[in-house]
Amino acid sequence: MASPRNTCFHLAFILLVLNVLHLFARTSATPLNDVCNKVSDRTFCLNNFGSNPKTRNANLPLLGQIAIDRVQGDGAAISNRIQSLRLVAVYPILKTLLIRCESEYVLTLNELMTATDDLKNRRYGDLRLHAAWAVDTAERCESGFKRPYFSPITSENRIFKNLGEILVVIADNLNSGKH
Repeated sequence: MASPRNTCFHLAFILLVLNVLHLFARTSATPLNDVCNKVSDRTFCLNNFGSNPKTRNANLPLLGQIAIDRVQGDGAAISNRIQSLRLVAVYPILKTLLIRCESEYVLTLNELMTATDDLKNRRYGDLRLHAAWAVDTAERCESGFKRPYFSPITSENRIFKNLGEILVVIADNLNSGKH
């Protein structure tokens, strides 16, 4: 027969385990975690969006707007960096590759100008298309560089691609009614 002391200990232990499991289930079920679990670079997603207090408990539409702002802001900064690199490029082929990348980024940024309206008006398919365009832009820009001309913007392209992927997943989740 179990002593009352052992029974209390077991009950307290079970309650502790249940509380921990409940806390874990609650934190892992946020829209941010759901999105980050579906992208190719989960660590990037959690580091970049999880560190923002607005995103930790944001609903999916708010997370979408934050992602749009990041894609647009980073895209503009990358476009400016490409322009700066192009102006000082010594080799004509490198200058040509940078012009091509700059053009891709400018076109993509123009397409992304409607992203906020797409989100507000629940045109999630259009939002996804624009987000996928961002992913493609980064990949096309990066793949244009071949030996001996290595890309001077590999890191920027990777970031833009990851941000685009995050926005694609958000658009997909919104389109499927997960909000």
